[in-house]
Amino acid sequence: MEEGLNKLLELLDKHDIKATFYATAITAEHFPKTIRKLREQGFEIGCHGYKHEFLGVPFISISTPKLSLYKLSLKDLTLLSIEEINSTIVKATQIVSNIAGVKIKSFKAPWMTLHPKAYKTLENLGYKVSTSIPVWKYGGPLHPYHPSTEKWLEEGDSAILELPISVDPLPMVYMDYRVLHSDFSSYTLRTMGLDFVLRALKRIIIAQKALGGPIILVFCTIISEYMSAPLNLKSNIWINIGNKLLNLMDKFLTEVKRKIKPEFLTAIELADLWEENYCNKHGKLHT
Repeated sequence: MEEGLNKLLELLDKHDIKATFYATAITAEHFPKTIRKLREQGFEIGCHGYKHEFLGVPFISISTPKLSLYKLSLKDLTLLSIEEINSTIVKATQIVSNIAGVKIKSFKAPWMTLHPKAYKTLENLGYKVSTSIPVWKYGGPLHPYHPSTEKWLEEGDSAILELPISVDPLPMVYMDYRVLHSDFSSYTLRTMGLDFVLRALKRIIIAQKALGGPIILVFCTIISEYMSAPLNLKSNIWINIGNKLLNLMDKFLTEVKRKIKPEFLTAIELADLWEENYCNKHGKLHT
């Protein structure tokens, strides 16, 4: 992990970005000094489950190109009951919080899927924000919102602010007739290319302007993608990782800064800004 992390930290420092690092409890236990070092450097630490287990609703019919690259489908993942999901979140939160030495306020569900009824557990644990919606399936939502604990895509009364990863509103149709959307991530960047992601960025901005309110871009990257690819593995899963991704990310961030002059925020900083100025739940207007 250290190889990938050091490269990513150099990139973030170059572009003056303070990010949110989501860690599983297992990772935090294996690299406690690294977690504390990230916190001391001003990065936010979030929780990413205990060991990257599936914490969502058992809708097995979903499939995604990312899973297929690993030769997995959701039916290969262990499906937990809501009671097991809640206890896993509690256990993971305690471990990550204790190691980081701070109260954890941001949660990102593994596999981008969280059971709607688990939002109450996040509330009880003191979380403020979650990034746990499978946007690649739904093509949205495009803005933060407080979800319903019954129907996660609908505005509801949860105290948790759902902060979806940005997603291309233009769907892609695959050879097996699946209709999915490309999320705003380093995975999309290294598999689809810089020009594709910049075109998607333009479509995301147009769609958000139509909704009103600020332009919010949530980008996801994974530390392991910055590590050198094993020489004996030739799967597409390893395409353009390591230094190739580092160069792509550098070009991408340079273009984003040139085009829209963004302000870079951690998840909790963005959540606080949204709650104070734009949240429908609190009667704020999109301006």
